[in-house]
Amino acid sequence: MEKFRYEEKGYNREDVNNFVTYVIGEMESLIDKIKEQRSEMNSLREVLSNYEKSELEFEKSYEKLESIGQTIRDNAKNESYLIIDQAKEYASKIINDALIRAEQIELDKQKIEKKVSLFKKQLQSIVEQQQTAIDELEDMKFDEQ
Repeated sequence: MEKFRYEEKGYNREDVNNFVTYVIGEMESLIDKIKEQRSEMNSLREVLSNYEKSELEFEKSYEKLESIGQTIRDNAKNESYLIIDQAKEYASKIINDALIRAEQIELDKQKIEKKVSLFKKQLQSIVEQQQTAIDELEDMKFDEQ
């Protein structure tokens, strides 16, 4: 604490006034500093509030994106099942068509075999008739001499 000089009626007025002026200056300086710090604190609170709002918005956006991602995964999975089912149906149709063609080919083969067998019998019959005719011609005696 500062010491004041003494005079007849108490402390030296000039010393006291100078001290009071100094204290007032220091108080005003402290008050200004406090106002500055309050302003900075309010500004930081606002920044923090904005950050918290941004963080909440980010979390909501992240949750939405996560939900969208899950929906996309689910849709892709369902689509893959549909594609597999369609492929199975198509494969089944191809197999059925192939079986029908194989049966038709087998029927055609059997018809051809019957026709060939019939043709062989007819040809054999013709050959036998021709052989009989040749044999008969050989048995005939021609008097050409």
